[in-house]
Amino acid sequence: IALVVIEAVYHAVIAVRSDATAMDERDVLFDLRSERNASVVLGIALFCLVGYIVATHSLPSGEPISGLSIAVWMLLALTVSEAAKLASQIWYYRANS
Repeated sequence: IALVVIEAVYHAVIAVRSDATAMDERDVLFDLRSERNASVVLGIALFCLVGYIVATHSLPSGEPISGLSIAVWMLLALTVSEAAKLASQIWYYRANS
């Protein structure tokens, strides 16, 4: 419980001291477009993963994929989609500056 209280106080102090500027319309637009691109990448990656799982279980000689392997592939899909989001943000800022 003490750790949670310390973290809450720590984040409150950082929030008060930070000099974050408000996002304008261009930043919001770039963020939304980048989020859309990341969602598309994640959707495609998870669709391919589900297809691989179904194909593996459908074959008579295929071994079923383990739960740990599925978790690793899902984490990889999340990582790739986050990288796509960041790359999209960089692209949008560079292309429209």
